[in-house]
Amino acid sequence: MQAALGDRWTAAELTVCYRTPREVMELTEPVLRRAGSHNAPPRAVRSAGIAPWVLTTTPACLAGAVAEAVRQLEHRWHGGTVGVIAPADRVAGLRAVLGDVPVLTASQSKGLEWDAVLLVDPPGIAAGPRGWNGLYVALTRCTQELGQLVLTS
Repeated sequence: MQAALGDRWTAAELTVCYRTPREVMELTEPVLRRAGSHNAPPRAVRSAGIAPWVLTTTPACLAGAVAEAVRQLEHRWHGGTVGVIAPADRVAGLRAVLGDVPVLTASQSKGLEWDAVLLVDPPGIAAGPRGWNGLYVALTRCTQELGQLVLTS
C-alpha cells in the first residue's frame, strides 16, 4: 500500500469488538496466529454468558447432527437468527437438509451476523480457500452463541 499512497495513509489496528462476545473472542488468538497475524485479537466489550461448545460426529451422521444442533439453536433463539457456516463442499448438502436456515461458506458469511452460529467442520473451513482467515471470520459471526460440529473418523 505504501508504494501506491506514499505517506498519505495511516495504519489502524482494530482493538475493540462490539459484536462478538468475550467467550468466543477468547478462541480467536490461535486462529489469528495460524493466519499469520501479529495482532492481538480485538478486546470484546461484553460477555454473552454462554460458553462456546463442541460436538463430534462422523461423516455418515453429519446431516442428522447438523439438523439436530440447528433445531436446538432455533429453539433457544426463538425469534432470533441462526446461521450455519461450513466448508464449500458441504454447503449444498446441508442446505438441502436445513431448508430455510442460511448455510454459507466462511467467505460468504463475511460481514453477516446471527444470534447463534453453528460451524460445521472447522478444520475443513481452515483448509478452504481463505484458510485460517476464513475460520477467523466464521468464528466471529455470532452475537450470542457459537457451536462447533467436528468430524471424527
